[in-house]
Amino acid sequence: MLLKASPALSLLSSGSTGGGNLFPPSRNSSNRLFSPSGSRFSVQAAKGTNTKSLTGVVFEPFEEVKKEMELVPTTPFVSLARHKFSDDSESAINDQINVEYNVSYVYHALYAYFDRDNVGLKGFAKFFNDSSLEERGHAEMFMEYQNKRGGRVKLQSILMPVSEFDHEEKGDALHAMELALSLEKLTNEKLLKLQSVGVKNNDVQLVDFVESEFLGEQVEAIKKISEYVAQLRRIGKGHGVWHFDQMLLNDENIPMAFYSRYIDGTTNEGNAVVKLRSNASDITWQVKMDGRRLTQGWQKFATSHDLRVGDLIVFRHDGDLVFHVTCFGPSCCEIQYDDDDDVIQLSSDSDSEKNQNTAVSGCSSDHHSCFVAHVTALNLSKDMLVNV
Repeated sequence: MLLKASPALSLLSSGSTGGGNLFPPSRNSSNRLFSPSGSRFSVQAAKGTNTKSLTGVVFEPFEEVKKEMELVPTTPFVSLARHKFSDDSESAINDQINVEYNVSYVYHALYAYFDRDNVGLKGFAKFFNDSSLEERGHAEMFMEYQNKRGGRVKLQSILMPVSEFDHEEKGDALHAMELALSLEKLTNEKLLKLQSVGVKNNDVQLVDFVESEFLGEQVEAIKKISEYVAQLRRIGKGHGVWHFDQMLLNDENIPMAFYSRYIDGTTNEGNAVVKLRSNASDITWQVKMDGRRLTQGWQKFATSHDLRVGDLIVFRHDGDLVFHVTCFGPSCCEIQYDDDDDVIQLSSDSDSEKNQNTAVSGCSSDHHSCFVAHVTALNLSKDMLVNV
């Protein structure tokens, strides 16, 4: 908005010598603001300014928005929300959507391979199926962001992946995991390119979106799969692959020790409904379980608690399929929820230590009464909590 000084008001000295008033009194008595008889000073309005503000400041709100008003499209099928969003950014996002879908497609092919009856590595099948869903979730996040910025999503062709992943020297397990590592590094490279497009076009929003939602998680994925590759190279193609497969199979969000003690053997096992409670409110969320995963109802809980990628969640068993949930930010500070104004704050370092001690106080005597989950992009885009 333009704020500029106005010559509307003049402080005139009626008794000054040499030159008199700078502006003569108006003939129209209605223009005289203040001129009492016998007063040494008088305040009068200058010519042509009788409609201006008495404060000495002219407020012209439409002066700067005139240019923006001309930019508001009036034709149909044109985004009204688009602002400071370049064609390069729009095109780069569509390219990234295609990358995510292609990687998801390859992971799905790996899932189908390891799920065969003559391969029978259910842990690898589960790992690659989860990876496929996660990459598809990333693609949907970019599609949603594209629409939010006023761009147009243009889906591109997806290449057909191979269907055989056996390798004569390495074996199928190591070969598949090395392929997964290459795909994650390729995805990271494409994300960095997308971020550079945002920097080049001064698109601060796009840069923040890529950095906050994807880059950190991508580095963690590369580290995790690199460790898997190193372990499989030590194992070789022998019997150790089966043990590694069992590790992947049991790598679900509810640990086996916790599941066996508090859930396994209950009357509604296989269709269990757990109750989640937290300090944020008095509401109890009912969430269904699929195996050792939280599914239907989880997304409502995550949305209500404004969970974000990188957050930590501590689940404590309170009895009879009731879990008390404590949410921590990426810095391990407990998230504080203010019911009055819906403000979410992070506690201070001293309060954080106290809150963490409180959260795990019920777990100290028996570490199997608690487990920790990590919030990922897939956890937020799908109605399930996976990959702790």
